[in-house]
Amino acid sequence: MKLYSLRRATLIAIIVPLVLVVALISISTVLLSGRAISVLRDDQMEQEAAFLMVLAKHEAAEGEAIGLIATVEPADLHAMLGTRTGFRIWSGKVLMTQSAPNPAPLAGPPPEGFSDRDVNGKPWRIYALRHPELPITIEVSEPYALRKTMVRHIVESLIVPLLLLIIATSVIAYLQVTRAMRPMWAISRDVDRRDSNDLQPLSGHSIPIEIAPFLAAFNRLIERLRLTIDREREFADNAAHELRTPLAALKTRAQIVARELEGDAARQESAIQLVAATDRATAVIDHLLLLNRLTNSSATPDRVDFSELVADVARDLAPLALDRNQGIGADIAPGICVAGHGDALRILVRNLIDNAIRYTPAGGTIGVSLSREEPARCVLRVTDDGPGIPADRLEAVFDRFVRLSHDEPGSGLGLSIARRVVEQHHGTIRLENRPRGIAVIVALPIA
Repeated sequence: MKLYSLRRATLIAIIVPLVLVVALISISTVLLSGRAISVLRDDQMEQEAAFLMVLAKHEAAEGEAIGLIATVEPADLHAMLGTRTGFRIWSGKVLMTQSAPNPAPLAGPPPEGFSDRDVNGKPWRIYALRHPELPITIEVSEPYALRKTMVRHIVESLIVPLLLLIIATSVIAYLQVTRAMRPMWAISRDVDRRDSNDLQPLSGHSIPIEIAPFLAAFNRLIERLRLTIDREREFADNAAHELRTPLAALKTRAQIVARELEGDAARQESAIQLVAATDRATAVIDHLLLLNRLTNSSATPDRVDFSELVADVARDLAPLALDRNQGIGADIAPGICVAGHGDALRILVRNLIDNAIRYTPAGGTIGVSLSREEPARCVLRVTDDGPGIPADRLEAVFDRFVRLSHDEPGSGLGLSIARRVVEQHHGTIRLENRPRGIAVIVALPIA
């Protein structure tokens, strides 16, 4: 399955086209403004040349020498023209006056109209206007660098707002996409926090229309799963009930036969074994039913005094240990509480201590300790003096129907039930071999 970020993909789909559009606008602006400024500046140069020609013609009409224009300061002419464009006024091939900036003059006036000239590696735009009757030529010039500067100013004045537009749009898009994703994240957190047995439908408040079909389909799946589990639970309950009755009848008849065969030791032993086999079958059915109920339990957890519970179970099983000439050593820290189900936790502790008693030889000791080893966790340790477990089987014993020895009665479900209870309470369980026997270590969060 290939994973990708929907938020990242959405932001890329918004921001990348925006950046491309801004880039196209910038490029178009440079090209169009360059052309527009070229046309505008050419028109301006024509108007300036025409204005200067009017001045020169006026002097000639009054019978004054054209050289009188030379007495006018170029700065004054610039003031009248409203520009800093360079100009020259020619009378025939004689240069009468000029202003700065200007390229180096030629031997005479340039050809009429527009032309380009390269002076010292710098391009200039030249416009020459000749009077049809008088020997007057007006030359107007400006460097191309001026036009490039004007284009640059236009682009600079445009690029800052465009960059601000990209940044503002990106921030707004990020915030909006994040806001749109929140319902999906809320659904994800809801599912993560749920227990595996919590099959309530997901809430559909304030969700985008686009994910409503997915949520509805998911809720329908949960409903089908809940119905299936309910049917399995009902079947297990009915099967257990139907099996208990014939087994109870079989046990009763076997006990009667055992009493009637008191004079026949061999047959009586067979009847006694039949009673024991019936007890084991009943225990297997009870454990399967218990495991099924634990797996499908969805009850609300309570605050359980775990210290008191462990002490009570140890006291209840002490007579069983004494019957086998064993001792139970308890070291239980007071006041430790956990959030969970009291009956399930009692089954957990009872199974662990009962297993320790079964596999500890006569004269051995079973250790039961409960301590607060972390600020938010407690640790239950149950140790025995039994034969231990091979290292490669430490995990396998948690599987259903796994028994390392058939000398002791049991269903092979005790540790499976214990692990299910621990997982139900968000804890961990593990086995450790000791020099003599094993230790079962259970860590649970403290309420």
